Formats: sequence, C-alpha cells, structure tokens
Amino acid sequence: MNDVGFDEPCAETWTYNILHTTDHCKSICIKHYGFWNVLRGKMDLSHTDEQGNLNPCLQCDENTSGPGFKYVAGRTRRNSGIISAIHRQPEEISFVDHSLYFEKE
Repeated sequence: MNDVGFDEPCAETWTYNILHTTDHCKSICIKHYGFWNVLRGKMDLSHTDEQGNLNPCLQCDENTSGPGFKYVAGRTRRNSGIISAIHRQPEEISFVDHSLYFEKE
C-alpha cells in the first residue's frame, strides 16, 4: 500500500469503495459485461454511450459508492484534475496545477 503512495486510512477508503461497489453493483456489471467476460477480465473499454452517459456498471458505482467515497476521501480524480480511463466532459474535470507539488531541478 505504501508503494503506491497510500497511507492506511487512504488504502482503507479505496478498499471499502471497491468492496461496496462489488456488493451493490455486481449483478448490474455482470448483466452489462457478461459473466464470463467479468471472470476473464475482458470487459469492453467503452465506458460511455454515444451521448456520453456512463455504462450501467459504472453508473451504479457512481451512484452507490461515489458519494461515500467523496465524503470520506475528500478528493476524487475529477476534482483533483487527474484524467482517468473513464472519459469525462472537460467541464467535469477541475484544473489543478500539480507542478506546485514537485521539486524543480
């Protein structure tokens, strides 16, 4: 956990988020991706439809685990200005100047 930069409370928050999503969204995700695809890790990479709406699996995560994660963690990738694999509209991602956190050589 320290290898990826998480302290214990941060790791616990991420772990709880994963377990909560699994518990509450498993059937929706299996229905969307297909049972064998989930087992093999062969879920398609289209996270959104043509209108930009999240697929049902990701929308379930967003609705059921997202609010609790935001409350406990305080930061998400989007409000930290970090781009993730899930396509988001530009107005959903905050601009954060991360260069202030790194030493300049």
